[in-house]
Formats: sequence, structure tokens, C-alpha cells
Amino acid sequence: MLMAPSRGSQARPSVAQRLGASLSPGLWRPGLTLSRREFLATVGLAVPALTLLAACGSVPANPGQTAKTTTPAGNTGAGAAPKTISVTVPGEDYFDPFIVTANAGDTVQWTNKDSDAHAVVSVPDAPASIMLTLPANQSASFKFDKAGVYNYYCNVHADYDTSMKRVKAHTDSSVFPVAMEGFVVVQGPELSQAAQQSATVEIPGKDLFEPYVVVLKQGGQVTWHNGDSDAHAVVAADNSFMLPVQAGQSVSHAFASAGTYYYYCNVHADLDSTTHEVKAHKDASAYPVAMAGLIVVV
Repeated sequence: MLMAPSRGSQARPSVAQRLGASLSPGLWRPGLTLSRREFLATVGLAVPALTLLAACGSVPANPGQTAKTTTPAGNTGAGAAPKTISVTVPGEDYFDPFIVTANAGDTVQWTNKDSDAHAVVSVPDAPASIMLTLPANQSASFKFDKAGVYNYYCNVHADYDTSMKRVKAHTDSSVFPVAMEGFVVVQGPELSQAAQQSATVEIPGKDLFEPYVVVLKQGGQVTWHNGDSDAHAVVAADNSFMLPVQAGQSVSHAFASAGTYYYYCNVHADLDSTTHEVKAHKDASAYPVAMAGLIVVV
């Protein structure tokens, strides 16, 4: 039976055991793979400094982290020949890149370069079930025949919290509180059919965006409503926009271009410099779950 060796003194459960127990301008266009270490804003936009005063404090200035995108070989959009997209576990407890875009019929290959065993497990509402083991220094693959947004995680180093509908990092994860999760956005008819012309994202009295993922038609609009007593902000991961939203108020943004937009509240989270995922502040009410969201525009 495959065991996940621990970096500490306490042994981690085996993969087999856990499987059994179980951006406006800042965008990634379809067919692009977002690397945590690499992110290129496709359009530059100066962002005015905004100050947001509230009981929880002011909206901090964004740290200005950037990365760039890369295009998987052979990816030319709909009708392209099936391809294989690579995701790596780079020696720590995260997936790199953690968001990739594919077409229906493509394959994603995860390669584990870590000394620990890992796993790839889809969340309960994913379009299809994924359950793969990743022994140290080995690879595993999954062919995505059905379009949709697939959120997945390593259930050796994280759990799926059913009440919050989020992946939550184990405290012994090497990048805690960042969760070892990822997304595969698969383009195709099912994704287009699921797209909305307008959508509302709630801040439901705690430091979360609900729903986590929105699929929107190109030109559509998202409205964020703050039902919390704290002030929050909606900040593009590449700093291309920052929308303050006071308690009890709403803000909206229209998405003119197709792509995948990752965002967060920088009152209650930061972008992690190692993983380029969002990392919750310790005083966030949903800690260690980060106040982040994903918008896919088709």
C-alpha cells in the first residue's frame, strides 16, 4: 500500500487510504495555461490607488505580483488536434500551474517531482469524477471528454469542506494555509451552455465569495453583493482592477473579453509569492480557506 511520507515526524495517511475515504485586462484566454510562476497581463492598465475604510481596516495597496501565461503546444482552440497539457507537483504541496485551459478531448498529465506521494481528486460537483494517485517521481493522466470547470485537489494534503464548498489545506502541508488545489477549464458546448449573461456573487456574512466559480457569457456582467458587516474588495490577480465594496453595498463589472479571471479580497487575503495562489489572512473568518473566486468568460 502506497504511503505518503511526512516531512515532519508524524506519518501522513496513504493516498490509497484517503482515496478510499473519500481579469478585464488581467485574463487567461482560452487555450492558455496560467503558471503560478508565470503570468503575463495581456493588456496593461493603470490601477488608481483606492482606500477603503471599515471596521476591519482599509483596503491595502496590492503587492503588485505578476506572472505570465504560456500556450500549450498544439493548442489552436476549438477543432484543434487533441493534446496533452502538463501540470507539475514541484517538490512542495501545490500544483503548477494551478489553472489550465483545455479543449474537450485533451489530456492533462500530472507529474510528481516531490518526495511525497500525492493525489488528484475532483470536488463533488465536478463535471466528471477524477481519482488518481501520484507516487513520488511518477505521473498520471486524465482525458477530459466533457467540457466544464473542474476543481480538484490532493486529498493527502487537503480536504473538501462541504459546508463552505471549498478545498481546505491540512496544517502539515508545506505551503499552509494555501490549499493544494487546481482547476482545469475545458472548453466545449457544455461550458457555453452553462454560461450566464449576468451573475451575482454574494459575500454571505463571512469572508468568502459564493459561488466560488462563475461561468459568464462574453460581454456579461458580475455583481458582487456584500452581505457582511465588514468592508471587502474585489481585486484582479494581476492588479488590473480593484473594486471596493462596503458593507451592505454592491459593485459590478462587465467582462468584454473571453478568458479566465482569478480574483480575491485583499482585505482578507494576499497572493502567495511561491504558489501564486491566494493565501488567507489569519484573521479571516473562513481561515485557512482563502477569500478568492474564479470567473470563466466564454
